[in-house]
Order: sequence, then C-alpha cells, then structure tokens
Amino acid sequence: MPPSRSAAFRAWAKTQQPSDWFDGELDSATAIDLDPLRRFDLQATFLHRIRRRARILAQLRANLQRPVPGRQALEWRLWGLVGIRPLADRLVREVTNANSRTDEALLTLADFLIVLREVDYQPIDGALPKAQFKTIFSAFLKELANSLNPKIQENSNHISKDAMDFWERVLEQCRG
Repeated sequence: MPPSRSAAFRAWAKTQQPSDWFDGELDSATAIDLDPLRRFDLQATFLHRIRRRARILAQLRANLQRPVPGRQALEWRLWGLVGIRPLADRLVREVTNANSRTDEALLTLADFLIVLREVDYQPIDGALPKAQFKTIFSAFLKELANSLNPKIQENSNHISKDAMDFWERVLEQCRG
C-alpha cells in the first residue's frame, strides 16, 4: 500500500474506533534496534565476550603448565599480586556486582575453575617435580573452591537454578 493510503487509512480507522490502546506514534516509529545509523559494538556481543574469555583462560592454563623453578615461584603464581587467587577474587566480585549478567559471571567463574582443574604441569630438569606441583596445586584448588563458595551462596537468589546446579557440580570436581 502506498504511504499516503496507509496514513489515510490510519486516520480513518482512528475516527471509526477511537481506542486507548492504539498509539499512532508506535505504529509509525522506527525501532531503535533497526536503525542502520546507530553504532553497533560487535565486541559487546555474547559470543565475542565468550571467545575472548576462552582465549584468556587458555593462556592462563598454558602459563600454569610451564615449568617453575621451585615452590616459592609456584606460590607466587598462585597467590602473588597478579596470581590466580587475586584473579579469582575479581571474578567473584563480578558475580556479586553483576546486575543483569549474574549467570554469565558465575559461568565464567566456573569455567575458570574448570580450566584450573585441567592444568597439566610440564616439568623439565631442574624444575619443581610434577608430584610436588600436584600436591601444592591440588591443595590450593580445594582451598580456593571452598573459599569462593560462601560468597556465591550469599548471592544465589540472583542466580538461576541451572547456573547454581552447574556451579555445585564444578565445586564437587574441584574438591574431589
């Protein structure tokens, strides 16, 4: 229908049945999501956020799998200023501070713990032996999982049941 007929029809229909639910502005408005001139940030989409985090977590795992000269160096990687523990605390803050993306933040934290479970230390001559690494790292992972859970449980009313169930399964794997 040509635009002039459409506008004429709407005007005629409005006189025939005046109604409170009919809004002429909504009928002729351009949806903001369909505006071709609006800027679109591709980096803010869910898929791109997940891919970026997956790359970061893969780099983190690769870094943890590298040989470490001794126990102190491993402890620095785990508890140091830019170590695993401060990163875990930051991810927990994302869960507790997230408004609409609480489930996504919790799933990122769960992925973080899964990646930590998958660390396969690759020692070389003169580095910390694999058995000693495994002992220290397993104790760290159990302590980390146990310390993160209470903070998550405090915010469980903002998290979906499916996400919480997944979180519980990940915790069981980290503890056992």
